[in-house]
Amino acid sequence: MNRVCTLSLCIACVWMCASIGIEVHAQALQPQHASFLRVADPRGTWNRSGQGRIEEAVLTIAPCGVYAQCELFLTFSSAGTSLLSSRDSLEVQFDFFLPLGAWVTDSWLWVGQDIVQAKIFDRTTATTVYESIVQRRQDPSLLTKNYGGYYSLRIFPMRGDETRKVKIAYLLPMEWRSNAVYASIPTSLLRASSRIPSLTVLYYPEQDWSIPSLAIQQGNSVALAAIDILRPTQELQTGRRVFMGKIDSELIRSSTVSALEWKSPMRDGIMLQLVQRGEECYYHLVIDARRLFNIQASDSLEIDNVRLKSGSTACYDRYNITMLSREGHYTASNLPITIGVPVSIRPSVPSAFSPLYAPLLTSYGTRRLDNQGIIQEVGRCIPSNRFLVGIGGYLNNLPVAIERAIPFERAQRGAVCSYLAWVGNHIAGLENTPINTSFERADTVIRARQRHIVQLSLENRVLSSLTAFLALEPNDTTPICSGCYQPSTGNPALAGANNPLTIAPSQSTQRRALPTQTIDALDERFLQNAHVHLTVSPNPSYGTVRITMQLSEPIHADARSLHVGIYDVLGRCIRTVHHAVLDELLKQGVAHLIWDGDDDGGHTVAAGVYVVVVQTPFMRRSITILRLG
Repeated sequence: MNRVCTLSLCIACVWMCASIGIEVHAQALQPQHASFLRVADPRGTWNRSGQGRIEEAVLTIAPCGVYAQCELFLTFSSAGTSLLSSRDSLEVQFDFFLPLGAWVTDSWLWVGQDIVQAKIFDRTTATTVYESIVQRRQDPSLLTKNYGGYYSLRIFPMRGDETRKVKIAYLLPMEWRSNAVYASIPTSLLRASSRIPSLTVLYYPEQDWSIPSLAIQQGNSVALAAIDILRPTQELQTGRRVFMGKIDSELIRSSTVSALEWKSPMRDGIMLQLVQRGEECYYHLVIDARRLFNIQASDSLEIDNVRLKSGSTACYDRYNITMLSREGHYTASNLPITIGVPVSIRPSVPSAFSPLYAPLLTSYGTRRLDNQGIIQEVGRCIPSNRFLVGIGGYLNNLPVAIERAIPFERAQRGAVCSYLAWVGNHIAGLENTPINTSFERADTVIRARQRHIVQLSLENRVLSSLTAFLALEPNDTTPICSGCYQPSTGNPALAGANNPLTIAPSQSTQRRALPTQTIDALDERFLQNAHVHLTVSPNPSYGTVRITMQLSEPIHADARSLHVGIYDVLGRCIRTVHHAVLDELLKQGVAHLIWDGDDDGGHTVAAGVYVVVVQTPFMRRSITILRLG
């Protein structure tokens, strides 16, 4: 059987613990998102593979409203493995995690000294093309989105004595606080390397934003250390002024949380950013509710209405971004329906604010804000010279409302990244919304929704679970990208060439309390429209078990986009289900598996806990098996 092992260690352990009743706290698991890197010979007779190495890593970053626009340049090699021959044709296999709500918007591949910008295709087409090209020893790279915040990057071929370079561009949701804004640094990606590299950071300054410092948390510390590492320099290709710094590999290894930290650009508790495209306007909005209502630490504040009006017209297609629920998880919900996870549901009676901004539904979703009280959203509206922000809720159980006018000239000016952030959230809304129809009509509705998601993804180059970025070697239809480059810097007079930019943990200059929710909080949200039901019998078992997979509604997908495997407690894939079984599941709606306790190599596994995982482009499901002998 082909071995498909794309499940991360931390997620497998969470599923296992949740299934057998062990209490797991999201905040404790927060920094443990795992990424995996290996190089392998995909066409060799023997299964030759090893842990790959990242030789160079460069991150560029610029604020984009609620998000940060990031570009990550990575250079891979097989150094440290036995696969070092120039005759080896290796494949780089990189499974990595980005924070939930991040949106990949571009991918490049270096072919020699030339750069090829990836094209975006539907996932089935891109995968088929990649696999056929691998057999012909050409130069493709394939970037796909799997589940949650996990992605897969594959590059072929790489000789054992050479390196391959890529760029991954993505929009990162930032964590806003009253006085600071945080953008997480992808250190988990770098820890996948057999030798952790240092990370060069380039910051492109934006109006209304300060020069950020590096915020880190190490070990069991309960505070963030703020370190000034960025120095002014100049981008050689464009002459643009940038700020550069370098994070040492030892600091990456020892820090559990790392982020860039800005002073908050909010004015009077509100930040509004606008970008106009045609006859529509797209916005990013951040509200510090506790500051607007002048809330004290002992006060109780519940919000049940947040509205933004453009002139006299209410804004629409609004999406909540990484709002903290009472349980400490991130949530992503459509603001007109509710804000965050409902903590309590009030009867259908008007609040103090509802006469001005009537809700779209008759029920009111109410939540108690944490001690930060930050609300973030993106949405669409009609262009206007005046915007009106309104919030309604209950302060110490008494109805309250507040309204603020924002002139157009006071709003920040956005760019195309502001629009793409809205597209990504719109795609997520389509992917996560349940199908409310009969079983007979479900297939038609799912097909229509999939086509719409693919169309949005292809038109805007925003990666979804149904599409993929495919970069091919230069040819008549895939030209070299003449405008693509990896930024390089110069001007030692500005950069301070005599002052090393590499930092050590002892250089912490300032400490502050850790935010209530740390960066990249673990989110175990499952899609509401579960397609697959799993049963195992007998369980616990001393011998053979019968695993049943049954569809509650049709899934229009290729069997190769489904993965079913059995994982051990270390997150290793020990047994993989053949595509023929998955074809049967898709056609018949049910499939039965008999597991005799052997792994893919035919060896009987030890007694212990194992997890059956089913992953489709839309959801994932798992069930625990307790093997007694």
